[in-house]
Amino acid sequence: MADQAITSLSNYLRGNIRSLEQSTPVPFEQELNHIKYYVRLEQLRYGDKLRVVYAIDHTDFEVPTLSLQTLVENAIRHGVSPKPEGGLVVVQTEKGEHCSIVRIIDNGVGFDPDMQSHNADSIGLANARKRMEAMMNAHFDVQSIPGQGTTITITIPDSKRKAIL
Repeated sequence: MADQAITSLSNYLRGNIRSLEQSTPVPFEQELNHIKYYVRLEQLRYGDKLRVVYAIDHTDFEVPTLSLQTLVENAIRHGVSPKPEGGLVVVQTEKGEHCSIVRIIDNGVGFDPDMQSHNADSIGLANARKRMEAMMNAHFDVQSIPGQGTTITITIPDSKRKAIL
């Protein structure tokens, strides 16, 4: 177990360091690998209380580096971990008509969307939204119900990304 923790931590940190040099979007699969390293570390921490499912049907698109990992981290930290019994996080992708669709779903504690803009914990969510919109011309939708969970849906047009001047 210690070997697994060290390997996951070193891969996770290596990905974070690489992201500091990355100003353009990365392939989704690269971001997914980074998510998996992060999740392995959290599963060592939470054990059976944290379940994560990857429903990946489409991978041929790009995302800003660390953007989806931030959303998965929020789902675990602010959605699932406050529940005594833990919960489930689903990372889902699919090919839409002229777009790629990514969903981060959790059955955690949820939140009142009207209160979210006043919450310090929403900084990561707001940052991910701004980066997705600015770099990818993506549509970012957050649906949350207190006591039931949160679904974040990101729709990325096939036109890939906005030209960065």
